[in-house]
Amino acid sequence: FDSKTGHGMVILPEPSEINVWKYQTKEGGETMYKDENQISEWAKENVKYCNEYGIMAGDADGKFRPQDFVTREELACTLARIHKSI
Repeated sequence: FDSKTGHGMVILPEPSEINVWKYQTKEGGETMYKDENQISEWAKENVKYCNEYGIMAGDADGKFRPQDFVTREELACTLARIHKSI
């Protein structure tokens, strides 16, 4: 992080702007991703782990979107779930 230019700084929206409930996982991590064939082989075990423990749940369409950029909202929800599990 460069404090002079702000390069590398993560900027998140105000907490009130984050719709946490949009990314909640189904009970027991039962989500099966419609696009799991796009998940790289080296990442599949970790994606399965994150799903089973409710850390990542995919989107409302049942997709994981492994080739897309993560949104601020998704990152905030993921970090909140990890923090809650510690």
